[in-house]
Amino acid sequence: MWPPYLIELAPDTDFTRILFTHDPDAHEQATTRHLWHREPAIYIRSRATLDDIHCHFRKYTRVRDEREQWYYLRFWEPRETVNLFSLIRHEREDVAGLLHPRDQVPIRAIYAPVGGSLFKISSRIDCDVEKAPFILTAEKRAGLGRQQQDRFAHEFGEKLFGIAPLHFKRLGIASIGPVVEMIETVAKNCRDKGFVHRNEIAKIATMSAFFGTCFLQDARVQPLAESCLYQSEHSPVLRVQKFEETFQVSQLPGILMTNAALKQLLPVLEQGLAEKPPGPDQIREQFSAFVPDENANAFVGQCREAWEKHGLVSETQQAAHMICALVFTPFFLDDPLQSVLADLFAGQPPDRLFASLKTEFLRRLEIA
Repeated sequence: MWPPYLIELAPDTDFTRILFTHDPDAHEQATTRHLWHREPAIYIRSRATLDDIHCHFRKYTRVRDEREQWYYLRFWEPRETVNLFSLIRHEREDVAGLLHPRDQVPIRAIYAPVGGSLFKISSRIDCDVEKAPFILTAEKRAGLGRQQQDRFAHEFGEKLFGIAPLHFKRLGIASIGPVVEMIETVAKNCRDKGFVHRNEIAKIATMSAFFGTCFLQDARVQPLAESCLYQSEHSPVLRVQKFEETFQVSQLPGILMTNAALKQLLPVLEQGLAEKPPGPDQIREQFSAFVPDENANAFVGQCREAWEKHGLVSETQQAAHMICALVFTPFFLDDPLQSVLADLFAGQPPDRLFASLKTEFLRRLEIA
């Protein structure tokens, strides 16, 4: 059988009890104990017979757009139901068209468990509202698409945050908010480059979590991205795979956002505290292993653009930025994952910046 299934619930059956039960002490996969947390279904309240309700849902599994093309709605998934009705909740005709369609039995309410909430969807039958067929307009499709993108960012953000707690602790991130913002930024950039499937976006977002939100734009990474990711003769999934393989055998994974690289930067911070901070040319020469000669001019150019954008006018600020850019990309001040560093640059006077960065680097190094 394929969904949607339609099952009449009897109050005294074990199956009904399991559907409406969540036992926090039981394993979440123990489906013979509880199912509520799995968001297994939507729940329909009606005085109609099961046969009548079944007829309704078999007919309205799909809807038409303005060009009379058919679209299937996965309305039996609680999140999809909530997304759909939250999008049209102010459109009486659309709500009536779905809950009280012409010549079909009415639905009194739909209940949809999502996360820790239970949503109730209902509408009174208005005599003055025509029960017109529901039309999936381009605006509605775009709205549903945005909701799906938001849901993906939050769900995948929770997953990333859960599998790498020490990594995000090092970055000073205590909640999933910055991780979700990173995924949203990466997803937009991916779609602009033709990567639209979740598995492709998830792979690039995972790399961005560990190498920087905008690491693909870093002058040291751009050549790899251009040769592997942005060549259209291969499918998107193969391009992502090729880029990841090529990137991993380069020197960059040992530089970007690594503790080993941070340790190498500590002496130059201490030098800046003891005497005049080094200039950009001196930093570039001292850390030539971090920036290959063929990328050096472009890398410095990206740093200079960041100085102008963020008003870093003093030599101390510029030197501090370039030191951080070696490990966190030249775009770290705009990276939601590096808000701690951005706050230091915004809140510390130039003469305190090197000391504050040293303290922050040491804090990160203490977290194994």
